[in-house]
Amino acid sequence: MATFSYQAINESGSMVSGEVEAESTDMANNILAARGYLPSKVVEKGQILPSAFSKRLIERFTSIKPPELILFTKQFKTLIRAGVPILKIFKVIENQTENIALKNILLSVSQDVEEGASL
Repeated sequence: MATFSYQAINESGSMVSGEVEAESTDMANNILAARGYLPSKVVEKGQILPSAFSKRLIERFTSIKPPELILFTKQFKTLIRAGVPILKIFKVIENQTENIALKNILLSVSQDVEEGASL
């Protein structure tokens, strides 16, 4: 098992950080999600930089307040567990959100996925 340092947003919207032991980054993310955290950065101890994907994701969500991001992830999780197709999820959440930045992000990600990019 490896030790991962993390930064995450808790359910009240506050930034938390700490360490968690897991076999992989994905497992560390799952552990944090089970604790009710929304991971923003998970790095194995000894690594210096997060992946390029993590950097782009963090940059995209910087203009969105933590409560809005938490609501988005809860809605996304509920819809994905209900078996709703990804593109339909993005459309539904885009129509329900009032935050212009989040609407633009959802539109952009939806177009990327529709064009063949992986989520």
